[in-house]
Amino acid sequence: MNQNYLHPTLRAFVILLAIVACVLPGQATQPAPAPNSINIETAVAGTAQAAAQQTQQASPATITMAPMDAPTLTPKVSSSGSSLLTLADGSTQFTDHVAGLQMVFPPGWLVVRVGEEEYYAAWGKPETQRPVFVDLFAAMQNLDPKVFRVNALDIRSDYIINNDVTQVNMVFSQDDARTLKEVKADETDNHPQLKKYKLLSSKFFDAPQGMQALSMETQWQTSNGASQTGMGYRKRVIFKVSTGIIAVDLNILLEKKDLTALDFDQIINSITFFAP
Repeated sequence: MNQNYLHPTLRAFVILLAIVACVLPGQATQPAPAPNSINIETAVAGTAQAAAQQTQQASPATITMAPMDAPTLTPKVSSSGSSLLTLADGSTQFTDHVAGLQMVFPPGWLVVRVGEEEYYAAWGKPETQRPVFVDLFAAMQNLDPKVFRVNALDIRSDYIINNDVTQVNMVFSQDDARTLKEVKADETDNHPQLKKYKLLSSKFFDAPQGMQALSMETQWQTSNGASQTGMGYRKRVIFKVSTGIIAVDLNILLEKKDLTALDFDQIINSITFFAP
């Protein structure tokens, strides 16, 4: 996939989702114009105020994965090359047969792929009969499933606070040849134009199967256009694999980030890679 095409598209995706997810009660929001940068960004409407932090200077090499057997549980594969499987404990297993990744979402998360059966069924679920879900599903419908691979919403009622729905999504930049060091530089130098945007942390770490990954945390101010303001938060975990670059994002209000931290860590730790 052409890199110049991909990154604006990724920005558009997170603009659509994060605006609704991080909105305060009564907020009417519109996506901000995507800036001309090549990083994968979370965005809400606002003006630029960035405060970049010093980050580690590690320079991980691109990792080529050794061939291994694909997962044995392979339900119906979609036209875009992914599949979902509900496990016995109520969790949901997502397999990306193009990117070469499998991960598991805990019980209580609604997992959908744009244009697939579960996406259309999600509109009618009793747990999603709130206006915020209508906005989220509508924002998803025009996304390219070849890039925006899976979207997970925490639909547990106790975790929906101030009409905010926590989201985890995966985006795939196929054939992206950048190293993680280059991705880090792009994300740091070409940050979104958001009010009170701040890079909170950036670090490399060891991921499953000996992979190296990049974790980045950012925050920015959200507003309902009146007197109520809050802070949006995103944690992004980025993997460099032989097929391209994979990013898994947690999008939430800053005040809620600890509420689902364990779930997000569980999702990340569940990831396994295979040769597609």
